[in-house]
Amino acid sequence: MYVAEGQCGHGVRACLLITMTIAGPHRLLRILVDPRKADRDFMGPIGHELQHPVEVLSNRTVRSDSEIILLYHRAGDEWTHQFETEAAIRAGVAVRGELQESAAAERRE
Repeated sequence: MYVAEGQCGHGVRACLLITMTIAGPHRLLRILVDPRKADRDFMGPIGHELQHPVEVLSNRTVRSDSEIILLYHRAGDEWTHQFETEAAIRAGVAVRGELQESAAAERRE
């Protein structure tokens, strides 16, 4: 998996590109992040997006862009111009929660 600087184009700060590259036995995915909007809250969306490659790459049969789409379609996730999963939402919330706890601890010190 690669994380690269870029814009997702639909108002989000980070996104998994629905493109898979096959390199020998390896399957490669890319996440784009927009650092122009970077702040402490930016880490939540990154944590959220990092969950999506886990979901895709955990299924060894997914080896193409269309199979990524089918994976999420079969899982029953809402498909519009993007996809969401409960696991990715929970990952983003967990990262934001950890950052809030860290910030609170820093203020107490």
